[in-house]
Formats: sequence, structure tokens, C-alpha cells
Amino acid sequence: MSREPKAAPGASRWIARGANCLLAASALVWALSIVPNLSDPTVSRVARQIAAGESYDAPLLRRIVATNLPAAQHTCEPKALRELLVLQLSAADMTVRGTDLTQADADIDAVQRMSRILLGCAPTESLGWLGALASSAFSI
Repeated sequence: MSREPKAAPGASRWIARGANCLLAASALVWALSIVPNLSDPTVSRVARQIAAGESYDAPLLRRIVATNLPAAQHTCEPKALRELLVLQLSAADMTVRGTDLTQADADIDAVQRMSRILLGCAPTESLGWLGALASSAFSI
């Protein structure tokens, strides 16, 4: 005399489906919010090439940094922040050697700001300390 279990009432089935849809929608929103924060692979490539001795146009480097800094700062990713600091240091190096002192001061301030951001995420990051030291030495 076994009885088959009764089917779940329709209301609880709809609640379960609604919760499942809500979970899927929130996962999709989360994924869409994270995608822009992923580091651009060109930043890594340009940083490697700068470290190898190549030079790039300083305004181009500033645009790359300005585009990618908010996402790297939001995720507090030391690798991305380190690469962006390399780009900013290269731009500052080029403008300090040039004749535009206003832009040189702005680039030195940007190096100092980015060094602090990097050190805020990774206090033991040596490049952050080097950038902080270099920017304070140039601003004297």
C-alpha cells in the first residue's frame, strides 16, 4: 500500500523557477559588470616592449593609461597597475626630457598618484616605491 508522493503544488514550483531565474539574471549582470574590468592584453604587451627598450608616443601612452586605470584601480589588480605605471613612467620620462614643462609636471603628478594607488593595493610592490621616489625627486 505505498502511495505515490503528491506533486508539488503549482505555487511552490513557480517560486522555485522564479528564484532560479533571479539567480541566473544576477549572475549575468555580475558577468557583464566584470568584463570591462579585465585588463587589456595590449597593455601587457606595450609594457613588456617598453621594458625591452622600445619607445612609444607619450600622448598614446597617456591615453592607454587613462582608458585602463579605472578598471585596474577598481579591481585592485597589482599586475595591471604595475604595467600601467610602467607606461606612465615612460610617458613622464619622455616629457621630462622635452621642453613642455607643464606636461612634465602633470606626468610627474600622475606617476606619484599611480604609485600611491599601486602601493595601496600592494604595499610591497617595488615599482610603486620607485615611482613614488622618482616623482618626489623630480618635483623638487
